[in-house]
Amino acid sequence: MSWLSQLFHPGGAYDTAASASKQGYEEGKGLRQPYIDKGGEAGNDLMEQLKKLFNPGGLQDEWSNNYETSASGKQDIANAQAQGLDTASSMGLGGSSTALNNIQQTTSDIGQKDKQQYMKDLMEKYLSGIGLGTNIFNTGAATANAGAGSAEGQGDTQAGLNFGKYNAGPNMITGGLGAIMKFIEAMNNNSNPGGVPAGGAK
Repeated sequence: MSWLSQLFHPGGAYDTAASASKQGYEEGKGLRQPYIDKGGEAGNDLMEQLKKLFNPGGLQDEWSNNYETSASGKQDIANAQAQGLDTASSMGLGGSSTALNNIQQTTSDIGQKDKQQYMKDLMEKYLSGIGLGTNIFNTGAATANAGAGSAEGQGDTQAGLNFGKYNAGPNMITGGLGAIMKFIEAMNNNSNPGGVPAGGAK
């Protein structure tokens, strides 16, 4: 900016500074926004997960409806049935109700253990998902908090620059008048070095 431009537009420097400050703030905001957005999404999902966790009976029912005996569970049941029949046959009890009840109880126990393991595995995965969601939410919250501080700082910066801009003209005039008065005073002192009044000695 030339000195002539500065003379007629004393607030121009403040405009330039304000523009640069705003540009920097907008760039920072653009970098922060994706983390804030993902944190918000994670927060919504997290609340849904916690609501289910606070209703363990409903969560258990939901998981039970989707339960199917695992492949290893099915194999264990088949082995138990075959072993039970072989044992009963060797004892001459192949068709007895006692042998059948024993086989049924054994396979039922295997099925219960398989379901319990299914529930345990699901809960571990569920809690792991909540932990990941919490981390993403916390990152978004921290970024949003930093953004809020940056916005407040930007507001203070812009207010200060605007104040300086609107006072630049009056300050320049005041400073200019002061310089003119000093110049006139110096000229008077130079033209009358002895301090003799301008009308001469009487």
